[in-house]
Amino acid sequence: MNKASQLIRFGKEVRAEMSRITWPTWPDTQRLTLMVMVLAVLIGIYLALVDTAIGAALALVFGITY
Repeated sequence: MNKASQLIRFGKEVRAEMSRITWPTWPDTQRLTLMVMVLAVLIGIYLALVDTAIGAALALVFGITY
């Protein structure tokens, strides 16, 4: 088999596989996107609080002022 026929075969297999995929509906996509965004914000807030707490603790221990 030469490279061109391998590439064509690969393309046909990809097309066949893509037709078997169950894609999410638009409402599912919206819901999951919102969940990811909310989770990203909550993790960001948590990390900011932890960073502030650790910074304050280190400043207290080492007598550093901001």
